[in-house]
Amino acid sequence: MMACEYGHLEIVILLLDRGTDFNKCDEDGQSPAMKACANGHTEIVNVLVQKGVDFNKCDDYGRSPVMQACTHGHTEIVNIFVQRGVDFNECKKTVSRL
Repeated sequence: MMACEYGHLEIVILLLDRGTDFNKCDEDGQSPAMKACANGHTEIVNVLVQKGVDFNKCDDYGRSPVMQACTHGHTEIVNIFVQRGVDFNECKKTVSRL
């Protein structure tokens, strides 16, 4: 989670290779993908997309990773989602916590 939030790409890759579940959420329902999107970590978002992480999960406040990228002005990340055909209207409520 923190590696995604603070942009530590090598640690994210190491954890993914070790089988860490990047779909789990923190106490506010925020996923590692949401943290990466909110903080503009484009390379991490690319890696998570390639690994099949769920980008349609929403936090306890109804915000999705896509919404976070839009809110914080991270155009490159929004463009990744546009190219991948992510449904901007889908917002799955999270249930799996860390």
